[in-house]
Amino acid sequence: MTFVESLRSHRGSLIRLKTELFWYNNTEWDGTLFRTCLLLDARDYGRPACWKACTANATTTRAAVSHLLIDGLACWVLMDEQDVAILNETR
Repeated sequence: MTFVESLRSHRGSLIRLKTELFWYNNTEWDGTLFRTCLLLDARDYGRPACWKACTANATTTRAAVSHLLIDGLACWVLMDEQDVAILNETR
């Protein structure tokens, strides 16, 4: 199972981001480690224009683009498998 398939199978689950996020609109790291988010959806690497942020280890060759609910805001985030822990399952 690929990283994207694993994320898709856990839609609606809580995940923990192990690294801080780099927000493109602020052009800086936010300094928040171990943030808990709701995983809304995931897809293969897509066009950069839709991303709002990325995790520390995300590269375009192995990352997934995930739709997350972060601090009440739904946004697309480029993230790597080593930066994510799935906390619960909805099934």
